[in-house]
Amino acid sequence: MYLKQLEVHGFKSFAEKIELNFANGINAVVGPNGSGKSNISDAIRWVLGEQSAKTLRGSKMEDVIFAGSEKKKALGFAEVCITINNSEYILPIEYDEINITRRMYRSGESEYYINKTSCRLKDIYELFMDTGIGRDGYSIIGQGRIDEILSNKSEDRRQVFEEAAGIVKFKARKTEAERKLENTKQNITRVMDIIEEISTQLDPMKEQAEVAKRYRDILQELKGIEINLILGNIDKFKARLKTIIEEAAGIQSYIEEKTNLKQRLEEKQKQLKLALNSVEKLLEELQQEAHQIESSMQQQEGEYKVVQEKINNIENAFTRLHQRKRELEQEHQKSSEAITENNTRTELLQVQQQQLQDSINEKSIQFEEYYASISIKEADLDNMQQLYISLINTQSEIKSKINSSYSFLENIDKRNTQILQDIDKLSSQLDEKKAAHLASEEGLTAVKQDSVECKIKLEQQKQNKQSLEKKIVQLEHEIYNVKSSKDSTSSRLKVLEDMEKDFEGYSKSVKALLANAGQITKGMLGAVGEMIKVPSQYVAAIDVALGAQLQSVVTEKEEDAKLLIEYLKKHKLGRATFLPISSIKPRSFSDREKNSFKLEGFVGIASKLVSYDNKIENIIHNLLGRIAIVKDMDAAIKLARMTNYEFRIVTLTGEVLNAGGSITGGSLNAVSSSVLSRKNEIEQLKIKYLDYKQSFEGLLESLGAVKQQLSATDIEISNKTDEYHKLQIELTNFQNKFESIKSEMQILNDRILISKKEAGDLSKESDESKKLIAVNQEKDDQLEQSKRDMEARIAELQYDMKQLNEVKDAHNSEVTDFKVKLSAVEQHRKNLLQQNNDLVEKIKQLESDMQSALDEINQSETNSTSYEEQLKNTQLHIKALKQQLEQKQQEVLLQTEQKHRLQENIEASEEGIRTSQQEAVDAQNNLHKIEMQKAKVEFELDNIELKLLETYELNYHNAQGYRDESVNLTWAARRCEELKSEIRAMGTVNVNAVEEYEKLSQRYVFLNNQVEDLTKARESLTQVIVEIAEHMKEQFIVQFHKINENFNEVFVQLFGGGQAQLVISDVENILESGIEIIAKPPGKKLQNLMLLSGGERALTAIALLFAILKMKPAPFCVLDEIDAALDDANVDRYAAFLKEFAQTTQFIIVTHRKGTMEAADCLYGVSMEDSGISKLLSVKLEGSIEPKVS
Repeated sequence: MYLKQLEVHGFKSFAEKIELNFANGINAVVGPNGSGKSNISDAIRWVLGEQSAKTLRGSKMEDVIFAGSEKKKALGFAEVCITINNSEYILPIEYDEINITRRMYRSGESEYYINKTSCRLKDIYELFMDTGIGRDGYSIIGQGRIDEILSNKSEDRRQVFEEAAGIVKFKARKTEAERKLENTKQNITRVMDIIEEISTQLDPMKEQAEVAKRYRDILQELKGIEINLILGNIDKFKARLKTIIEEAAGIQSYIEEKTNLKQRLEEKQKQLKLALNSVEKLLEELQQEAHQIESSMQQQEGEYKVVQEKINNIENAFTRLHQRKRELEQEHQKSSEAITENNTRTELLQVQQQQLQDSINEKSIQFEEYYASISIKEADLDNMQQLYISLINTQSEIKSKINSSYSFLENIDKRNTQILQDIDKLSSQLDEKKAAHLASEEGLTAVKQDSVECKIKLEQQKQNKQSLEKKIVQLEHEIYNVKSSKDSTSSRLKVLEDMEKDFEGYSKSVKALLANAGQITKGMLGAVGEMIKVPSQYVAAIDVALGAQLQSVVTEKEEDAKLLIEYLKKHKLGRATFLPISSIKPRSFSDREKNSFKLEGFVGIASKLVSYDNKIENIIHNLLGRIAIVKDMDAAIKLARMTNYEFRIVTLTGEVLNAGGSITGGSLNAVSSSVLSRKNEIEQLKIKYLDYKQSFEGLLESLGAVKQQLSATDIEISNKTDEYHKLQIELTNFQNKFESIKSEMQILNDRILISKKEAGDLSKESDESKKLIAVNQEKDDQLEQSKRDMEARIAELQYDMKQLNEVKDAHNSEVTDFKVKLSAVEQHRKNLLQQNNDLVEKIKQLESDMQSALDEINQSETNSTSYEEQLKNTQLHIKALKQQLEQKQQEVLLQTEQKHRLQENIEASEEGIRTSQQEAVDAQNNLHKIEMQKAKVEFELDNIELKLLETYELNYHNAQGYRDESVNLTWAARRCEELKSEIRAMGTVNVNAVEEYEKLSQRYVFLNNQVEDLTKARESLTQVIVEIAEHMKEQFIVQFHKINENFNEVFVQLFGGGQAQLVISDVENILESGIEIIAKPPGKKLQNLMLLSGGERALTAIALLFAILKMKPAPFCVLDEIDAALDDANVDRYAAFLKEFAQTTQFIIVTHRKGTMEAADCLYGVSMEDSGISKLLSVKLEGSIEPKVS
């Protein structure tokens, strides 16, 4: 197995995609500092799952994405892909080649792929476990990693040795088993708590189940007897209802007879009204025709006036056109005379134009002569000025050199001053180092004291942690108890709310109406039971007082009730009682009756003990306004006698004294079945649930606070542990500080000597600069004299140029004046020619206008004759229209008389209709009285049927199955009372106890079985952990001894002698113990790694790496500049080892050293041609160069 290919795109400095194809053997990556070659080793570590940005030489993980340069924008993602040859199937996956890809976006999202299939980071870790490859394996050694292996705490070095020993996979399994074991223990504890809680509930629940069984048997017997009693009452009311219906049918026949008579009279009245409408329509048509004739007369008279006006206008226009013709003839004569005058003036201007042109030609010849002389003078002046500028530039260069020399002297003086200051500063630093040398001894003592104090505080925090853990267990137990109560309350509340939502307790018909209220009519307000609120102490009394009326439906108007009744009939949903607000009247007590309410035991009037919407006030007062609520039966009897049994009286426990003296009493149904009590119970349960919820949240908050304290304590323990370890490291650092300070003191002395030497060199350079200034000053004086001579010659040439320019300007001004005059003459001549053209056009237009005026005069004469003929015809038409109007007015008078006769007949017919209607109304009132009796009987019948439906959810038809003709009704009533007494004696019964006991028993058995399974799992996991630990210990000891032997052997070969060994710090705890590295280079004692030089430390770490590779060769190994601290001789030894191990391990090496490059089979060069972007070149053995493109 070896690394076949690496693809990088957008990772760090590799903005463009690159591909590296690695061969077996040694592959070296070289390049200048900062070119990005170490990014290749970082890319391999990153794709294998590295999660530490610091290890990848960044501050955050987004730093691995190309951040942009001057010429290229930043990228949005980084992607690295490696291809591994797995032809020997070392990795546990059935592919000859394995492709590992990692992609990261700037938003922080990461993606991992194995052979282009998405996977988890954990899958990549497990794939390379115990192979030496991976983010923490020994096969990838990055910059500074060599030093980290040697300088870290001995416990932290275990990871490399565990990877080499092949126990990482076992360690991961052991950790997973320990996690599962801890979860299993927690599960056992939780289950045991639940079992204990259930065991306390079993016996009481068993007793409740036995009571519930007896309760169900009694209810079943009571149901059969009560149904037969209700069926008997229903039969009585149905017979009475039949008699009332027959009586109502006779009255209905009489009403129909009177209605028919009324309809015949109305039909006659309709015919009269139709005749009247015909007469009125004809009268309207005649009036309309007369109106049209009047309109035509007015129109003809208007046309007559218009024609007369047109004739007058034509006469006026004829006079105006003759005047216009005379004006046009005069204007034509004036235009002809103006053309003749303009032709004469044009000829004079042409002569003047020729004279001016001759003068301009003469002056232009003189101007050209002066211009040639000026051009010669200008050329001489330009040459002289060029020489002058060249002289000034030369002098400027000389002066610049002089100034530079002076500046250089000034800088030398400043540098001399700086050197003296540096020498003073270095001397001061030297004194500080001496003082630090003494202070390090004092610091060592202080660190030892801090270490002891830190250990004491750490123990205190651990004790505090144990106390908090006990408190958490206690709070969790309290939370469990409160949560159980809260869930129980929530369950009961949900059941009641579901019943309320589904309108449980209402009859089938009322349920259907409530569920579809808005769809049938908006006038339905709801059932009485859901529209009132009753205090809990009055629920029983109000429930009995209302009885079946609780299910009555409240509507806005009678029409709404009618729609709802039709809906019930249409869908065959049964019957219901409706209470329209528009027709129900309130009922109340008289003042005399209210005076009797002052006796002891009176509670109040029923209508005042409930709350409701003011909209249904009349209905509540109708239902409850004449019902008195008293404390008990004694108070009820006393009040009934005082009022002579005139109204109903209800006790708080539900007994009733009816008007007339009858008494109703006995046991009531369970409160939970009442619609009213259900509302109150829901309110109470909501309050109770909120109390439990607040307690639960308070306990959770307390638990969170304690857990935060525990977390803070854990952090404090972790901090104190880190602090203790840091103090141990600091102790070691103080011991090493002496040599470091001595070395720094030597460096300071060397820098002081260098500064003094630099001061001497600066003195010599100062003398040379002064000589150069003198030479350049002499050259500057000579150039200054030449400049003054040249300035005089230039001034003379400029004076001559001025004189010639003045003469040239004078001639140029004369020529300009002549040209201006010539231009004016030419313009005047053009204007005269244009005026002639305009006058010719004007004459043509005048001739055209004169012809138009003549045409208009002729047309006016023709129109005048036509209008006079039209005027005569209009006068004849007006006379004919007057005769038609008189005829229509006579016809209108006759039709008006016919209309009055028809109206008198219609009034007589209406009187007969009113008489018939009154007789029908009287009969209807009698029918209404009969129907009221019928409604009362139906109301009583509905109440009985509603009671049957409410109590047993049966209608009359379905109840026939329970009818028993042999049952004696008197015995049945007595037996009902006996059964109800027995139910009362039972008290509150949990009717669901049978099912609850069965569920609880099943859960108890199930949880006991779970405990047995969890206990077996705990024992099995404990055994697995022990076995894994033993196997890890045996394997680690064997492999560790092999690595130790190899380490000493390789160390001797690399150093040319000496001794090295690995020591386990705690042999009693091999799997957790730290590992110490002891090295003895040739000629030195055995000593700690911290006392070795940098090169010795690097070579020791290389020896350890090769010792591991010798014991367990890795498929490939990435080494990033681990030879940087070696000298040439050691580099050669290092390269020789690389060649030896290259037979079994593929090496990818990042290096600067020549000896390492010579050992490579293939070289890859990394350069940075563009700022911030790395490029790649490969060099093969034959030396050819191939650019690698993305």
